[in-house]
Amino acid sequence: MEQELADLTAEFLAGWEQRFGPIVCLHEAHEGMKSATRALEQQHVAPAAGFEEIALAGLIKARQNIRQMLSQESRSASECRKFDAQQKQKLRPPPKKDDKERLAKLQEEVEKLAKEEKQLSEQLCPSSSSNAASANPSSAKSDDSSKAKERQLKAKEKADDLKKLVRSDEALTDLARERMDRAADAVDASAQLLEKKQDQQAGRQASKAGGFLEHLARQIAALKSPDLTARLGQAQQLAGQLAKQEQNLNEELQNEKGKQAGNQQGQAQKQRELAEATRTLGDLLSRLEDDAAGSVPQLGKELRQASEAFPPKTIEEQMLRAADALEKGKSAQASPDVTESSRMLGGLAQQLEAAHRGLVQPQLDRLLAAEKQAADTQKAIQSVNDDRQKAEAEKRVSDLRDTMESFKDAQGKMAEATAELQEALRQGGVWRVRGERQPLQGQYLPPVSYERGVRDAVGALQAKIQEIILQDALLEKDEGVPPQYKAWVEEYYRILSEDIR
Repeated sequence: MEQELADLTAEFLAGWEQRFGPIVCLHEAHEGMKSATRALEQQHVAPAAGFEEIALAGLIKARQNIRQMLSQESRSASECRKFDAQQKQKLRPPPKKDDKERLAKLQEEVEKLAKEEKQLSEQLCPSSSSNAASANPSSAKSDDSSKAKERQLKAKEKADDLKKLVRSDEALTDLARERMDRAADAVDASAQLLEKKQDQQAGRQASKAGGFLEHLARQIAALKSPDLTARLGQAQQLAGQLAKQEQNLNEELQNEKGKQAGNQQGQAQKQRELAEATRTLGDLLSRLEDDAAGSVPQLGKELRQASEAFPPKTIEEQMLRAADALEKGKSAQASPDVTESSRMLGGLAQQLEAAHRGLVQPQLDRLLAAEKQAADTQKAIQSVNDDRQKAEAEKRVSDLRDTMESFKDAQGKMAEATAELQEALRQGGVWRVRGERQPLQGQYLPPVSYERGVRDAVGALQAKIQEIILQDALLEKDEGVPPQYKAWVEEYYRILSEDIR
């Protein structure tokens, strides 16, 4: 393990100095690691620990220097961020085999626990009407409290287990881990309060845990989306929803009914929820900037400009000020902050929409061109009459395979179709003479593996086009097709209408 860390440090050091010049403290860390490795190989544990302390001190100094450079606005700082994003991928260890399946279902497990905590909170803090409906309130309360205590002890075990999973998931952020920690602490506090028969307080802690978990579940869904386009779509969607909700609250505060004292506590709570969701948005944008730095620099620049023009942190602070004012019954004092938050969220949503459109359009253009190529290839292999056309058809299949391989981040059906074409070409196949009773197309039937591979490539490309247009193009359920996507949708229906499967 120490040798692996030394090798990674050496690689990082070489790349860094090639781009930005020497960094003495990183040399010290590398030398400490090498010395620790030699000591451990000779089973000299005590000296190895001393060398590891030297290495750690050097790494901490290097981190401080690099953070200072990252915070600067310069060309070298931009290059530094790009290099940092590339190296970060190499340092992320794969999850343990036993955890892979659970990590894939992490969002589902978090949502389930959030629902359980909310239900428990409602049970422990029921409305007055549900209290009155109980025929034997003292007996029912005793039974409910006993069951609640048992449920919450199990929930505590579950929360502690999820906390370990969240910490091991490299796709998540420090904010996600913080939320899971706070949720687990709230579940634990609720369980302890139930032991003391303080049901009302326990219910409030359960409600708090449920809130943290609900925000965490949404954050996990966005952070673990399969590609950059999907994650950007999630951030844009969240920004648009927050802008709409903040606008609604702003309109509430402008009318007389909304200013009534009885409504202001609920408005304050709503504003705090929106502030926490805005915190999620800021976290997503920060991760998106890091991810785009190495692969799509222009997108990284656009996201940075959007965050600088409409800082999520500033919006969150305004919302929290408004919430404080509303809790004190000062709606007039809260109103300017709500108005400004609404304006800034709207502006941020618009900039994210433009960035998303700029990312989606080239991807869709490539997919549509690839689908046309696949459709032409499918027709070509079905229309072979001589050796020259056989050779042309073989080349078309090979070219299609190369096109599919060019989608380097492809997953699911796209990756499977690419692998299938690769295997078909590797094995080759026999062209057979078409039977007299078969429909007349070409004289020769293509190898079965070619036919299947090309057909599956067509299907995979069509599915990906549909996914982007219908999911990532931000089609709202109650709205028509936005103008910027109309041409894509029309082209997509052209594809489906040709019945080339």
